[in-house]
Amino acid sequence: MATSFSDSYKIDYQVYEALGALDPILGIDTRLFIDPLLVKNTKILEFQEAGIKIEKYFQSILILLKACQKEKDIFWNQVVRLFKLILAKIMDNDSL
Repeated sequence: MATSFSDSYKIDYQVYEALGALDPILGIDTRLFIDPLLVKNTKILEFQEAGIKIEKYFQSILILLKACQKEKDIFWNQVVRLFKLILAKIMDNDSL
């Protein structure tokens, strides 16, 4: 059965509501979380440059968000496209 972070750790959901924070569903949403420190310091040859790639990817998103004037402008739409792209890649990978 799916359990939220707040339920699992006995945190009042209203805390998340008040902060506008995500209350992830463990085992579902958490598949999307990447610990950049673990990736950056990995000894796995295939992932050695992954930390740099992840950092550059999200830096580009931050640049677009800074340029964004309002929701659904050209910069906003590009950010949405980039998030959908990474989400599609993650969801298509059965090994996660």
